[in-house]
Amino acid sequence: MRFSHLHRSPRNTEGLSDSSSASKQESLLLTQQKAALGLRSLIFLLTLFPLGSDIDTQILLSVIAFCSPNDPWSTPLTAHLSNEVLSHHKDQTSSLEFITTYLLQSVLRPLFSKSHPSTITESGRKAMPSSAPPKRHDFVAERNQKPWKYEAPYSIAVFSWAVSNASVRLSPPLHSLAALLKNLARE
Repeated sequence: MRFSHLHRSPRNTEGLSDSSSASKQESLLLTQQKAALGLRSLIFLLTLFPLGSDIDTQILLSVIAFCSPNDPWSTPLTAHLSNEVLSHHKDQTSSLEFITTYLLQSVLRPLFSKSHPSTITESGRKAMPSSAPPKRHDFVAERNQKPWKYEAPYSIAVFSWAVSNASVRLSPPLHSLAALLKNLARE
């Protein structure tokens, strides 16, 4: 399930034409409907496999993206359906390998590690303000530096799910979460 057309930032409709806003709303509604149909189909397909058998991690990643009804692409129904799917795969989704190795290190870390804000130094400290005149905002560069925000808006939902579902024994070392936390704190 791709989300590249969705954006997690607050909706700013000032200056947008009514047709553009209506088109975005229609696209969002279609995404929500497709998600509900996809999750229902997945639940049906999973009945064909032995209970408790592992499923592909990419499928679990897509399901996790719909766990919160607060995301614009999700609804209470899709949140319920995705949590139902995950409840049948608790052994797989609560494992150290899945949460820390797959979700945090393989999926999320590369998305967040590309961000290098000028307000924070490489060591993680606040940068000294420059006396130079402010540069014009480069939207293309920002898009390339923040794939977690523009290319993978579901990443925040997945990160939230991972933190909520990681037990104390699974807690990864803080250095593996540093880039994610720094970037989220700035936003």
